[in-house]
Amino acid sequence: MSAYLSRERLLEKMRHYCGYQDRSQSEAEFKLRSLGADEATAGEILVTLIGEDLLSEERFAKSYARGKFRINHWGRRKIVSGLKARQVPENLIRIALAEIDGDEYLDTLSQLLRRALLSGDSARAVRNLVARGFEGPLICETLRMLQGED
Repeated sequence: MSAYLSRERLLEKMRHYCGYQDRSQSEAEFKLRSLGADEATAGEILVTLIGEDLLSEERFAKSYARGKFRINHWGRRKIVSGLKARQVPENLIRIALAEIDGDEYLDTLSQLLRRALLSGDSARAVRNLVARGFEGPLICETLRMLQGED
């Protein structure tokens, strides 16, 4: 148990932490450790949070994928990398990626590529999109399509 906080106080803090925004189990466990919870107490609290539906790895993965794509304009590769860094299982990563509509993905890639091409440097535009996590072959295909429109 925590040297500083009781189990009830830890649970209260974690309810607030997980209720504020979706968290992965690894993030919640890290937070518990930073609050001084021992392994047994942390495990009990995580089970309680999952039972109360305050902690859901699937909900976190879906929310993460949607947010990073729609707000930050990340590609699938960077989203997968972020989910793996948060120790989300492969099956949930596949479910999360299914949240991204294929047409919306291509439209976003096309818009980002158009904007990046305004500088005139297509190699730089491609590097930028690869860094954002978009797939190289898809970028090249979209680039050829856009250059064919001109």
